[in-house]
Amino acid sequence: NTYANYRSALHLPLSGYFRSGSANNQGSGGYFWSSTRNGNISMYNLLLNTSGINPADSNGRRNGNSVRCVLGS
Repeated sequence: NTYANYRSALHLPLSGYFRSGSANNQGSGGYFWSSTRNGNISMYNLLLNTSGINPADSNGRRNGNSVRCVLGS
């Protein structure tokens, strides 16, 4: 795809996640960190997959999720 397809939209690839030394769910799930903690050891994250969207998913902070974008001021 070209840049023109994404210049006015947020593009979130289904990049999967990294856990226990290996990449998982590449192409079938996208996990994007929130800035909000869910207890002492986890963080909320946005989960996108081929079945839908879960905006309040949660994962341990030591897991490797994609970084979310933040609008600068």
